[in-house]
Amino acid sequence: CDDLGDGIGVAIDTYHVWWDADLERQIKRAGQSNRILACHVCDWLVPTQDLLTDRGMPGDGIIDLRRIRSMVEAAGYDRCYEIEIFSSKNWWQRNPDEVLQTCIERHQTVV
Repeated sequence: CDDLGDGIGVAIDTYHVWWDADLERQIKRAGQSNRILACHVCDWLVPTQDLLTDRGMPGDGIIDLRRIRSMVEAAGYDRCYEIEIFSSKNWWQRNPDEVLQTCIERHQTVV
């Protein structure tokens, strides 16, 4: 990002980075240059049925979301968190008001 100039940064997406043993160092590195532009939150379900459309609601899987949020905030991120649920067989089938209420509750209690 530094080589490309201002306005270029990263989105910390829990679904794609939760397993990385070097995650804390990389988040800190991105934060030092003010390059964290977004944070996407969902959970990794076990078993996962589909790598694209089976992302879990926070708290339903195995990702330590509080730990990642702590790392991101320690790196200086103080913007919005996007609950990113790709769930064709579960959450996408539900009433949108129920999904929204669950997202709010899980963000307050799990993330």
